[in-house]
Amino acid sequence: MKHHTVLKVLIGSAAFGVFVFAVNFTKLHESEITPSARPNPVIVQTGSIVNLEDLPEEETEEELPEVELVMIGDMLMHENVIASGYQPDGSYNFDHLFAHVKEKIEAVDLAIVNQETILGGDEFAYTGYPAFNSPTECSCAVK
Repeated sequence: MKHHTVLKVLIGSAAFGVFVFAVNFTKLHESEITPSARPNPVIVQTGSIVNLEDLPEEETEEELPEVELVMIGDMLMHENVIASGYQPDGSYNFDHLFAHVKEKIEAVDLAIVNQETILGGDEFAYTGYPAFNSPTECSCAVK
């Protein structure tokens, strides 16, 4: 019985190794595929197939607008970070977290923040990992 289990583990490990090798080999050599060797993109619409290369190119004289954006991620409020915003009057202020990047954030057309914590307010205890709850004032710091 022991030998069958060992054999199954070895076969499973070998199969997994082959799978990992195949995936990595494919990713490694994917850049070597020439554009002409790649399939032509198609649109399938209401039962008909249209090759994108057969569609006429749209001519436009107007210049497309440019949008500058910045993305900030993971605004994750651990207990020490929450404590760093505590003010003597009992409120919270987290402006200091963005002091070094504030000008860059304000200079762009669109700023996106990955709010990785719940803003449950003071109705619940402010907590860090694993049950995050943060003061609502942390959202005001990135305006």
